[in-house]
Amino acid sequence: MAEFDNQLNFTTSDIKSRVQFINDDFTKVTTLQKTGISQAETCIILCDKTHNRSNQDADDRTIIAALTA
Repeated sequence: MAEFDNQLNFTTSDIKSRVQFINDDFTKVTTLQKTGISQAETCIILCDKTHNRSNQDADDRTIIAALTA
């Protein structure tokens, strides 16, 4: 999940059939619940520097997402 400005387009149907993207804020509990986070065995969190975020803000959001997950 991430906040995308544009719709993502996949070039291969293999990726499209196995990966689901949710356009929402990954630091929100409701967003994580939509993804079924409570049933997840693994959660990979990547630093989000889009939307002109500072390094500090990106790091803060990553930590919040990890603690919320």
